[in-house]
Amino acid sequence: MRAFATVILTALSLVGCSHGPTQPTTSATVVAPSSSSLPAGTTTIYRAQSTVVGVSPTTLDSCPVDNAVGQTRSVDWAVQEGSFLSPSGISLTESAGVFDPQHSPNYMNDPRTPLYYGSRTGDQFTTVAEQDGNSYCILWHGDLTGSFSPDGLTFDAVESVKYVQGGGVMVVSRHWTGTRR
Repeated sequence: MRAFATVILTALSLVGCSHGPTQPTTSATVVAPSSSSLPAGTTTIYRAQSTVVGVSPTTLDSCPVDNAVGQTRSVDWAVQEGSFLSPSGISLTESAGVFDPQHSPNYMNDPRTPLYYGSRTGDQFTTVAEQDGNSYCILWHGDLTGSFSPDGLTFDAVESVKYVQGGGVMVVSRHWTGTRR
């Protein structure tokens, strides 16, 4: 967007500097940026489906999360370009179902709704989640990496989340695909 504005301002200043009776005959070609990222502060909602691709070990099964290989679930993700956690980066918040902007997910107490934050370079993103959970299941750490399609309408990501419960540890790996609502 900054490159776009620079091209426009340069073209306007060249037109304004013409002192002859005729206007310049050359025109500036404006090329939109190739990245699908949006201006900072913009929130986009994606409907996404996850598939559990790995669980280790399989003994910690009382956390209220999808934790069986092959299990699927469909939820909304709020994707924000720039945020208080990462002003020049990206944050992704998983909802427990349909995202409601009036009532944000309770990612501090619901291990199903991690808040990921990190960086975005072009269409690629790399994020982490490190937060507390409720008293019986804590989301200890998570990694979510993936990419947006060039048009920004879809994303594909891999998530690895470490849950802790009473000293037991469970790592769940999921594959996510999402489509902009």
